[in-house]
Amino acid sequence: MMAKAVIETAEVSPFLGVLEAFQKERGQGDPEWLAARRRSAFEAFKANGVPTPKREAWRTTDLRPLNKLKFSLPDGPSKVAPAALDPYRLGMVDTHLAVFVDGRFAPELSRLDALPEGVEVTSLATALVERPELLEPYLASHAESSDPDDAMVALNTAFLSDGAFVRLAKGAVLDVPIHLLWLTTGRPVMVYPRTLVVADPLAEATVVESFVGRDGGYLVDAVTELVAKDDAKIDHFTIQRESPEAWHVHHVRGKAHRNARIATFSHSEGAKVARNEADIHLVEEGAECGMDGIFLGGAEQHVDNHTRIVHAAPHTDSVENYRGIMTGCAHGVFTGSVLVEKGAQKTNSDQENKNLLLSDKAHVDTTPQLEIHADDVKCAHGSTIGQLDETSLFYLRARGIPSDEARLLLTQAFAGVVLGPVRHDGLREHLEGRIAAWFETHRKEGVR
Repeated sequence: MMAKAVIETAEVSPFLGVLEAFQKERGQGDPEWLAARRRSAFEAFKANGVPTPKREAWRTTDLRPLNKLKFSLPDGPSKVAPAALDPYRLGMVDTHLAVFVDGRFAPELSRLDALPEGVEVTSLATALVERPELLEPYLASHAESSDPDDAMVALNTAFLSDGAFVRLAKGAVLDVPIHLLWLTTGRPVMVYPRTLVVADPLAEATVVESFVGRDGGYLVDAVTELVAKDDAKIDHFTIQRESPEAWHVHHVRGKAHRNARIATFSHSEGAKVARNEADIHLVEEGAECGMDGIFLGGAEQHVDNHTRIVHAAPHTDSVENYRGIMTGCAHGVFTGSVLVEKGAQKTNSDQENKNLLLSDKAHVDTTPQLEIHADDVKCAHGSTIGQLDETSLFYLRARGIPSDEARLLLTQAFAGVVLGPVRHDGLREHLEGRIAAWFETHRKEGVR
């Protein structure tokens, strides 16, 4: 069992002391390639520290308070009753379920006995012992950590010990979603979820990651790597429902190869401070990316969405649509970058961000960015910030619909544009229900 390590307040990043202790306790059991990547990540974080607003990519989100908080690494597995998971299941959606408690795989809470042939879902810790050669080409290589902007990725890699490994063999098609449920127990802990999804040629699957937590302050620093080989399709959903006092950072990095498709969807409603990052590279001809998201904020929440799509090959397509709904004194951020590299001719890219303010004190910063180094492309982007249409509200209320219900209907219609393309009916209905539940919780904050 790992000894408990506590972060103490210090001027220099206190994470370094915990990292040094962790590195020593890892022993000699890891493959050398992983130990080398972990050491490299440690050095990168040591050089850069926690990101600060002095860096352009982090100018709207300040993580420096983490240096003054006291977190600890989990000192052992937490006991969780199966019934405690009920509020976090995906409604009536049938799934293959893998549960992780405080970052560690919990097989007794998981349900993976019905996986079809060609589909593997296991813990990274197990895979590293039994078949490390399957992980070496991908783990901690697609989500690089040397860039100072990716210091939290480096921190995750430096602490890498367990996580989720999803492998789809050639031609495997999975109709039932894989649900990776990351539960933090609410103690003042810091956890580092790591997910690797590798889809071999012609494979298809939907993977849902839920980040949830009990009451209390804690830090979740998560990294997900997606690899879609030729003609493969990965639909990846993130549902963030952390405790209201939590800090949450999640970086999704994906690479789509020839004629492959990666679609990401982010639903963010929890945490005191949330940073949701998605970075998809279209590296061969015919690759496609769909990138959508809903971010909800109330009270004094801060939710930052940082996205990037890189068109690195010709004949690649991307469509991005993010919508934010803020109430209370919440602060929402959207920074979306689309890069068309030299030689990526015949690129099609469309990016849109629209934001709805339900109170006078909520606000949103939105920065769509488009960088083009090819001359035969079709690219567009745009953003808006507005309030509920008073004419539409009057129309609904004139027909006997109560004010709260009218506001909910218009809010759901606003979000529904993003939910419409979700191909799995059950998931779409679940997300619609989450928006309605969020509205009910925060509706009084939106009264003008």
